[in-house]
Amino acid sequence: MRHDSMLRMLIRQPFLIVLIPVALLTQCAFASLICILPLYFAEEANAPNAFAGFVISGFALVETALKAFSGSLGDRYGRIKVMYVGLLIAICTTAIISAMSVLKLWVPFIIVHPAAGIGAAMIWTSLTALFLDIAPRESKAAALGIDNLCYLTGIVIGAASSFAVRHYFKSSTAVFIEAFVCFTCAIALLSCAAWHMKPTMRQPFTSPFEAGAATLKSLVQLCRNKSVLLLALILGLVQFAIAVQVPVLPIYAHVSLKLTDAQISASIFIIALVLSLLALPLSHLADLFPRPFIMRLALLIGAVAFVAAPKLKAITLIVVVGILTGAGWVMGLPAVLATIDDVASSAGRGLSIGFATTAQGIGFILGPSSGSLVMSHISMSAPFILSGVSLFIALAFSVMLGSRLPCKRAN
Repeated sequence: MRHDSMLRMLIRQPFLIVLIPVALLTQCAFASLICILPLYFAEEANAPNAFAGFVISGFALVETALKAFSGSLGDRYGRIKVMYVGLLIAICTTAIISAMSVLKLWVPFIIVHPAAGIGAAMIWTSLTALFLDIAPRESKAAALGIDNLCYLTGIVIGAASSFAVRHYFKSSTAVFIEAFVCFTCAIALLSCAAWHMKPTMRQPFTSPFEAGAATLKSLVQLCRNKSVLLLALILGLVQFAIAVQVPVLPIYAHVSLKLTDAQISASIFIIALVLSLLALPLSHLADLFPRPFIMRLALLIGAVAFVAAPKLKAITLIVVVGILTGAGWVMGLPAVLATIDDVASSAGRGLSIGFATTAQGIGFILGPSSGSLVMSHISMSAPFILSGVSLFIALAFSVMLGSRLPCKRAN
């Protein structure tokens, strides 16, 4: 995206200036918690080895299950209100986690940390819909690119800061307090600037039963929309392809490529730096050109990169493949979400985004275990083929959509 276009969008919609640090702080807090929990359980609380996996999986399951419902609540009551509730839940659960870590407890985490998934579902579904609400129509994909960039940057900052804080203070409690401070700062920023945002909501529900019934009815309507269903499947397959690599890449880098920790760290830094510079221009392509074309191009790039990766041994080529894979992600995700918003806005923007990201969450849940199983029972390179095949299937689904998708440019 051109710098003058970005500046015009920020001037026209100053609430974006607030929304960006809120997104960064929130993701930084969640990432720092998830990174440090396994170390806390293993080294400080003496919990069973598999306990961290159950706790983190519980968080992901709760978040995924509630995304669509959270989006529907945002459509009815207003996204800012739902974000407030989500941040308050995150603050409360993080405060409890901090207190439990002082006492070196671990059993209550099986309830408390998954409860934080309720807050995550409310925050992220509302946040993505808010970016769409306040961005100009001609910059819809670019706004989603900003949202995606905040998400990825927050993960990097959260992971790096969590290890630095734990190393300096010699305790995981300091990291949990760091997350608590991040959530508190996020809700403070949101409170200071919420008056800039015009309320966007429908008639509120009168009872929880009515809320559930209305959400279920809208979900059934979305499932009958073949375009939305295929787009959600595409999003789920893309997330699955990436999640497959989570348990595989560190082992593959050490065992097959014989890379040192310093080489891995430098490679990740280069890839992250290049993608941070390219994220906004690449996401804006879906505003300048037909979204289906950008979506298919991104899927093709990612699929070819994954299939080619096991054949490459030079670290320079591996970095190039990593950049291409990341470029496909930052280019394709905004294109898919913006297309879903184009074809499903009548069902409610929050519910549509929640429905699509539920499929994304399912892909994230199934991916790591699939990657580990394929690597253990077939070969070290098999997970890359699995990711590539998943993206080729997603590409086939995008072709099946055909004329159902709007092919005009956003502007």
